[in-house]
Amino acid sequence: MVKMIAYTLFALALAAAWSGPAAALDWTQESFPDDDWIYERAEFGFGDGDETTELAAGRTTYYFRYVFNAEDLENASTMTLEVNYDDAFVAYINGLEVARSGNMPAGDPDHNTTALWEHEGGLFEVFDLTWLARNNPWEYVDSYSLNLSLEVHQVSPGDEDMTLAARLLINGLPKIHANSKARYWPQDTRPETIRTDPITVIHRPLINIPAIVERGREFEITCGAPPGSTGWEARLISPFANADLSLLSGQYDAATFRWFLEAGVPADVPTGLYDLVITASGGIEDTTVHSVKVIDQFKGDFYFLHLTDTHIPERGGSTLHFLEELIEEFSIINPEFVLLSGDYVNRSYQEQIELGQLYLEKFDVPVYLTSGNHDIGDGMEPWWKYFGWPYLNSNDSTHWSGGPLTQDYSFDYGNLHITAPMTWVNYNNFQYWIYGQHSMINSQLDWLHQDLSALSGDPFIVLFYHYDFGWYEESPQMTEFFQTYDVDLALWGHTHHTAQYQDGPTLSLNTDDAMSSSGGFRLLRFEDGQLIAYPNLWIADDITLSFTFPNDGASSSNTATIINSHDETFEQAVVRFLVP
Repeated sequence: MVKMIAYTLFALALAAAWSGPAAALDWTQESFPDDDWIYERAEFGFGDGDETTELAAGRTTYYFRYVFNAEDLENASTMTLEVNYDDAFVAYINGLEVARSGNMPAGDPDHNTTALWEHEGGLFEVFDLTWLARNNPWEYVDSYSLNLSLEVHQVSPGDEDMTLAARLLINGLPKIHANSKARYWPQDTRPETIRTDPITVIHRPLINIPAIVERGREFEITCGAPPGSTGWEARLISPFANADLSLLSGQYDAATFRWFLEAGVPADVPTGLYDLVITASGGIEDTTVHSVKVIDQFKGDFYFLHLTDTHIPERGGSTLHFLEELIEEFSIINPEFVLLSGDYVNRSYQEQIELGQLYLEKFDVPVYLTSGNHDIGDGMEPWWKYFGWPYLNSNDSTHWSGGPLTQDYSFDYGNLHITAPMTWVNYNNFQYWIYGQHSMINSQLDWLHQDLSALSGDPFIVLFYHYDFGWYEESPQMTEFFQTYDVDLALWGHTHHTAQYQDGPTLSLNTDDAMSSSGGFRLLRFEDGQLIAYPNLWIADDITLSFTFPNDGASSSNTATIINSHDETFEQAVVRFLVP
């Protein structure tokens, strides 16, 4: 079914406000987003006449990124890097410097750093990286994608020639060939470091655990801060509106070193997705991006989306393409929220977690995220740093004093109660005496009982999680909760296929992965607060949006055309026009 709709709109835009986060994703790291780099085949250069890809002359430094796959790296007997270069170079693998030519100055180079003397290309020089393979600083557990980044420096910007080609071999087998394709940075600058935002003061709401609040109502803000903190203030900001919040009360919890603040949302604040800004005495200040959605009221008729197993940026970043497509579609479909049930990233190391945080910022709708085996299986600290709570690190006595050991949470949307237990497989035996081989540990089971037993009335109960790893031991843990608490709906992933089951009173829906064109996501449609439909939608189908004029805020009128190839109608769909 193909449906075409056109809209014309005249509107007024308000001033924008923004605040900068506080960490970094560098161009040498594997997860650095490089979609705006140019993808071509080596040999790169100019001036010699033998280049496969000719580059512009007149620059001091040229930047390149190769992707290659490795397996069981720590057991490699040999690993070598061979570089054909003119004039000098520095090489990195996943952000770690692994080789440098002898004519490069010491220290961290910038785009104006020149080679100490000329070096003519033509021959490949060999650099032994076996030490790197045997140390395996990334502690990966099986096959994985790596990034070889090289910066090539000229002896002067006016040099008459430049050359770059690389080969990389593991156990004598080529992983990067002399004519392999690579991405190169087309500008005469160093690629800009992308700022990311580790969790500091605000522990909830977060970009991955947002708050949906009706205008004129209250919500809870959780902050990690000293017990004597005073002068708390809170503010909502977006590109289109700002609003001060009234702080109605505050209590300090000594067990988890956290403040619990009750904040009121003004009745006249415009609806939309906001950043939350918190300040207090002693220089306390923090911002969580896209963490508060202000609405008119909870709806009885609505839909939300279930997304799982995006595995960014597996296969050299190719899975990002599908996530970007979905983010654009979700902006138009405009669900009340998205439940993303784990394996969001492909490996649990910091740069992929940082990339995951950056991509959550691209969503125009609230996203609730819970972990899967790929997200935290090799260690939980990176997840805690960007998506978790600092006190969870039980090795840090300043942040933990007997509190819960996992990031389990729940939230309500009207009559819906949605519960998200953290799940994992502990591949690297991280703090095994606490976390064992897999979820659910006793403290999680206790939390689930406490969360569900506290419910009153007749809410529609949803459990969303990555997978019930108790099935591995033929003792499914979720079934107990389904039966004890009359759970209405379970949403999960992990198996990379779509299925549905009736587990006692519970409709249990498995949703396909979202990491390829054959994958999908699920639409959950409600009427009067009850589930009436739950179709799986395919990534191969899409929604396209085009404008008569560029949607850049320059035109005071514009027309948008939407083509919807999904076999569903989206009653809440929205198009956002940028106008003067």
